[in-house]
Amino acid sequence: MIKKYSLKNGDTRYMFHSYIGLDPVTDKDVYRKRSGFKTKK
Repeated sequence: MIKKYSLKNGDTRYMFHSYIGLDPVTDKDVYRKRSGFKTKK
């Protein structure tokens, strides 16, 4: 999922939050969140 957010100085940035899979050791869901991209692409 891609989200758009604003910085305090008014610039626009994008972030994504995605499901990676199941951790075989802990048997829990694994998600990754990365942010700070200048474009949606």
